[in-house]
Amino acid sequence: MSAAMPQTQPEPLAEQRIASLLGHELLLITGKGGVGKSTVAAVLARQAASRGLRVCLIEMEAVSRAAPLFGAKPPTAEPVEVARNLSL
Repeated sequence: MSAAMPQTQPEPLAEQRIASLLGHELLLITGKGGVGKSTVAAVLARQAASRGLRVCLIEMEAVSRAAPLFGAKPPTAEPVEVARNLSL
C-alpha cells in the first residue's frame, strides 16, 4: 500500500523528542479544529510503526482526517492495516 506522507528523516533533536513519546498511549484532544491533531498523530504513528511497535490510530470524528494521510479510504468499524504494524 502506498503512503501519501513523505518519508523524510527528522532532525536529531526532533528524533529524540519523537522517540521519547513512542511506546506510550497518547491522546490528542482540543476543542479547536485545524490545529494539526490528525497530522501529528499520523506522523507519530508512522514513526512508531517504523520502529516495529504495533500501532492502532483511532479517530473519534465523523470524518476521518488521518486516513487520507496514509493514502487509505476512511476506516470502517474494523481496523484497516495501512502499513506494516500500523492500522486505522
